[in-house]
Amino acid sequence: MAMAMASVEKSALLKLGFFPGLAARSPSPATTSKRRWRSGSFFRQQQMHVQAKVGAGLDLRQWVQQQGGFVWDGVGVVQSSREGVGLVAAKPLAAGTTIIALPHHLPLSFPPLQQPHSLSTSDALLLGLAQKVPVRLGLKLLAERAKEGSFWWPYIRMLPQTFSIPIFFSGQQINELHYPPVVQQVKKRCRFLLQFSTEVNKATENVLGENHPFQEQQVDASSLGWAMAAVSSRAFRTYNLMGTDNAMMLPLIDLCNHSFQPTARILQDLTLAKTEKFIEVVTEEKLEVGTPISLNYGALSNDVLLMDYGFIVAQNLHDRVELKFDGLLLDAARFAAGLYQSNSVSFSSPAPWQLPILAKLNLVGSNASLQVMLGGPDHVDGRLLAALRVLYAEDPADLQNIDLITLQTWKVATPLGLDIERKVLKTLSALSAVVLNYFPTTIQDDKDVLVKEDSSSTKHLITLFCHEKKRLLVNVMAGLKSRVSSLGKIDNVPQMG
Repeated sequence: MAMAMASVEKSALLKLGFFPGLAARSPSPATTSKRRWRSGSFFRQQQMHVQAKVGAGLDLRQWVQQQGGFVWDGVGVVQSSREGVGLVAAKPLAAGTTIIALPHHLPLSFPPLQQPHSLSTSDALLLGLAQKVPVRLGLKLLAERAKEGSFWWPYIRMLPQTFSIPIFFSGQQINELHYPPVVQQVKKRCRFLLQFSTEVNKATENVLGENHPFQEQQVDASSLGWAMAAVSSRAFRTYNLMGTDNAMMLPLIDLCNHSFQPTARILQDLTLAKTEKFIEVVTEEKLEVGTPISLNYGALSNDVLLMDYGFIVAQNLHDRVELKFDGLLLDAARFAAGLYQSNSVSFSSPAPWQLPILAKLNLVGSNASLQVMLGGPDHVDGRLLAALRVLYAEDPADLQNIDLITLQTWKVATPLGLDIERKVLKTLSALSAVVLNYFPTTIQDDKDVLVKEDSSSTKHLITLFCHEKKRLLVNVMAGLKSRVSSLGKIDNVPQMG
């Protein structure tokens, strides 16, 4: 019987968690638990030496093979300053060839939920805690890390001990991002980590010995942050025949770095048969010696890549600048564009006939979703475009026979007429300029820093993130200006600028 196979995408599974400024460190005497974490645990003082990291990767390859997995003998483990440890082709290989395959028992995952009475005390406690956390696999990882003789120890010991994601930045470094959506998300993750680490220790404070899910080891915000970071940056989302997804950590496979032009992909056996190829990595193209073995983690923005993986992609086509839909902000943009008149009605106080349309766009009301975007092929979020078209309309008759889809469509150049469309585009351009001015440095300043800074440094990462946001905004303004110019040719009006 032929196997049912499905593509698997590496996903950013974590949307909450973490505490900023908690780099891996040894616990102070005041916080040391009844037992110390085993050697090589969460609190290693420094990252492993480059050769040690590569050596651990080679050991992991051997362990996968010993446990019934398949690893092509041309898979090499290398270290780079920008991408860390990764896999490359050490020999030429044809497209469509399996290079890594894992049997069912090798991935690390949270076990299926069972009835509490069928679980041990330790597992029941772990299950109860896992139901309160967005990524329960992180708790499973902590439990296995603490367990003497864990089956997955050869894999766990080679996981990174520090991460370059913002929750481990200093307070000053977080502020240097100058990007509220990420800064606010970091703070949200901080609050969760502090609260949840307290809940974990309270639930286990009187539990001893084998009944303790973490072998009597204290789970503080640092260890919890490490586990959640490990899962968010390395776990894969897999599926069963019913379409239910499950997070799994895939030993060795998770050393494949990201590329939007990947050289390999993951296939999953969806049959119930316990095959030796439950998860396999297959080449997408012919691999020459030295070619990185890369996977596409998904169509992710730089916000997600930075928050959950600790890197960004220059000129990322999936990147956007996130804004909150705010009438006062739009008023400021209208003023900057020279379109605000003394008799203008504030965008923060729409006319009663405009409110139902804004509500249909889900931009007003108690359950409104106020997140809008700049960037992308159409330069602007469709809901934001539609909202401005509505707000500039002066009479309900302007919107007769115009549906929401048309209002949100960039390709429909003038659904409410040339005059309104010019105002909308100029306001959007001014809005981009207002957001650009939030950053205290220029694009040239960023370029100067990027030339001087080590590409593996946090300073380089932060600067590149800001540079990419500014570059995106400049491109949006250029696209909007070009659109206004094209309208000017239609109506023989002066060009913008």
